[in-house]
Order: sequence, then structure tokens, then C-alpha cells
Amino acid sequence: MGLGSVPVTSVFTGNVMYGSAVFQEMAGKALVNSFLANATKTYGARFVFTFNLYPYFDPNWKLDSGSDDQCKASLDSAMCWNSPSCTVPSNVAMARRKAAQLTGNGGSKIWVGETGWSSPKATTLTTSMAQCPAWSSSNALRRFYDGFLQWNMAGEGAPDHAFYFAARDSLNFGIVEHFGLIGDCMDQACKLVSANYTVPPLEPPAGRHMAWMSIGCVAAGALSLVTLVAAYIAARARQRRQAKARGWLTAQEQDSVAMSESSTAA
Repeated sequence: MGLGSVPVTSVFTGNVMYGSAVFQEMAGKALVNSFLANATKTYGARFVFTFNLYPYFDPNWKLDSGSDDQCKASLDSAMCWNSPSCTVPSNVAMARRKAAQLTGNGGSKIWVGETGWSSPKATTLTTSMAQCPAWSSSNALRRFYDGFLQWNMAGEGAPDHAFYFAARDSLNFGIVEHFGLIGDCMDQACKLVSANYTVPPLEPPAGRHMAWMSIGCVAAGALSLVTLVAAYIAARARQRRQAKARGWLTAQEQDSVAMSESSTAA
């Protein structure tokens, strides 16, 4: 079907790079190493190693010394992008080394499936950074996203592709995630705007426009339903006329045909 060269992947968190085997291997729970070994053997160079890397959730960040709500040192480190020691590039470099160890060659493709920053604070943030307001501030989101855009993606820590999460906040398994650059679909501006930015007015106003769209959809649906019912009645009447002409209908069915014809004519 022409898909023989299309890349194949399965996405994992960065956590799977830690374990007793090359990749995580936990009997009865997560045989990641076995899966990746089988996948690379089956698909060869088509298989891509993809990892979601989130410095935001890294449990190794610490609050500033002597503080219970400040995290400047950790925040500055998390915003790093263009050095091999930076969090995301260093994790990509680790993924390359482990992929090479698993496959026996260093040519495997590495993708960053997701990376991003939450503002406001994610309800799933359980590290000590949950105590630091600056960690989940809009300024932190701005710094992280700007760093991602400026990432030179050079050296061992450079992935073949990197995807940012996300355009809008999302709802996953009933939990709101605030990683979006926009709050929700009804917001007229991004979370990150310049100080003097003014949202231009919408024409027509969004509420009125949506109301007319709803009315139009209902009217179109009703018209479609009426058309379908009329077409069904006409088709049934035609079938019965044809059967009557062949002498196949009982007297009762012939009366029904007559009633259908009268209804259609009306």
C-alpha cells in the first residue's frame, strides 16, 4: 500500500529509561525493554524511539536552601535548553545511548513526543515544586516555551523531531491539564501576550454567531428528516403499485395502496 517506509513508533515516558535492563523491564507490569527489542527487530530502521519529557514533573528539583516556597535555582536549571547538561537535551542523549545499546547501532531515530509547561499549576504536580508559586507561573511558561523555540537541537542531545504540548488546555480522564498556550477554545487570546496587546473585537459577536449556527443546524436536521420520511413513503407506495399491477396484493393491501396514493397526492 505504499507505507513500507513510514516511521513506526510507540510513545513512552522518560521514566522507562531507568531500570535494571537497558529500558524498564518489570515482570507483570511493564516489559518495555522486551517490547522495544521486538519492535526494532521487526521494523528495523523504521522504528522510532519516542519519549515524553517533562522537566515540570521531575521529582529531583529542590526548593531553594532555607526556603519553603522559593525555587529560583531549580527554575533556572529547568529553563536550560542549549547545553548538553540541560534536562531535555541530556535525556535525549541518554535515549540515544540506550537505543544504541539495545540495537547495536547508533543510527536509531529519537523523537520527543511531548514536552511542555503547566500554568496555572497542574493538579497532578506532587513534587516539592508544588509549594513554589513561581514554578507554575505564566512567566515560567513563557520562559520554557521561548527556550523550546530557541533550542538549537545540536549534538548528541538533539532529537530528530520534537513536539510541544499543547495548543490548548485539555481534559484527560476527568483531570484538567493547563499545558496549553491557550486556555480553552472560547478564549480569544493566548496565555502569552505582550503587555500592551488588545484582543480585536469579533464580528459578529461570538455568542450571536454560535446561536445562529445552532438554529441552522437544527433546521437542516429537521429538513433532512422530513425529506427522508417523504422519500420512504413515496418508495413504499411505488413498490405497492408495482405489486398491485402484477396481482400480488391482497384486498387489504390494495386498500393500503389506495390510502398511500391519496396521502402522496395530497
